Amino acid sequence: VRALALAARAPGAVTRRASTVCLFVAGALAASLADPAFTVACTHSVAKTRWVESYIVEGPSLVLVEASIEGSGAGMEPPPEAVRHGGRWHWRPHRALAELTLAR
Repeated sequence: VRALALAARAPGAVTRRASTVCLFVAGALAASLADPAFTVACTHSVAKTRWVESYIVEGPSLVLVEASIEGSGAGMEPPPEAVRHGGRWHWRPHRALAELTLAR
């Protein structure tokens, strides 16, 4: 699998449960999560440091509520408002997305 996407609901879907997260693999619905909060974590391919992002579902959007990285460099510079504690840089972007596409 080269890419997968997460969305608050399937495109064009009508649902009463706005808190459902849908997981699509190759454009097909693969799973749905009932919990409106989830975390995505990966290791940067160049710097070999951990990147963590936490999201919640708000209406039709996935909202990035917190992000953290172990170190900076290779395009991973923390923003000026980031705070360092526990060996990581932490910040709260509060950025709404229609979908989140993950690829390798």
